Amino acid sequence: MQKYIQSIETTFSLSITNIKEIQEGWDFVVIEVNSEWMFRFPRRASGLQQLKKEIAILPLVDSVLPVQVPRYEYIHLDSNQPYGGYKKINGTPLSNVSLNTFNPNRFALQIGRCLTALHTINYSDSRSNLLEIWPPEKWQSQYQKDYERLEHEGFPLISPHVRRQLQVKWKEFLSQPQFFSFQPCFIHKDLTENHLLLNGEQLSGIIDWGDACVGDPALDFAGLESFFGNSFTSQLIKHYRGMADPYFSERVRFYNEWIHVHHLFHAIEEKRQDLLHTSILKLERIAMS
Repeated sequence: MQKYIQSIETTFSLSITNIKEIQEGWDFVVIEVNSEWMFRFPRRASGLQQLKKEIAILPLVDSVLPVQVPRYEYIHLDSNQPYGGYKKINGTPLSNVSLNTFNPNRFALQIGRCLTALHTINYSDSRSNLLEIWPPEKWQSQYQKDYERLEHEGFPLISPHVRRQLQVKWKEFLSQPQFFSFQPCFIHKDLTENHLLLNGEQLSGIIDWGDACVGDPALDFAGLESFFGNSFTSQLIKHYRGMADPYFSERVRFYNEWIHVHHLFHAIEEKRQDLLHTSILKLERIAMS
């Protein structure tokens, strides 16, 4: 932690009075400085590319969305310890909000408007070659490759019965072009409860844009379905004015399930037995559903 503090103070002459580590995630170490600034330090090369992408695309996103997104004011990329800092967006992550008194219908209206605005952004205006564009054929092909990886790396860790159920559920779905007949658009791609900030019941901000790309709009619904359930997704789609094709809801359900495949891959790569066990349990439940 001391090396981060020293770099910030030396590079920007920012006097630091207090510091709090927010998280040490897959790609970033995130710290809060002086209860006012959020600094993101990439943990690996992929994280640096994500940070560069955020810095490039967020001014465009900020000009369109009705809620706040990070505005990077401290940028230090030319070093062995690159990072970026933005003024903290007031709000609590949705993951920390009590749902006992939460009004999901009101939230569905707010996030529906945000997703409509996001998915209609003219992504050519981003002027960033880091914003990858995924036509439907390429998108489908990538999921097919991920499925092949699952067969080779994941299935040997899963019981034969569960393996067969997942094969029936996913292999046919991934082979059908009509299920992937979407219109590519600008998407967040990692829109989970951890990246949505609320002030009371008001959506105040969306953070962590490093995975943003041009792809399937249905993916931005998957994290919300995972958190709230499919009844919320049905309500959300009513407030969405974007490009919802006939197979939209089916893909949302598929992506919601596929989240746990990505977690499984991460567990294997990082040799995380705890996460591996949890991911296998999730896949077993999906197979039985």
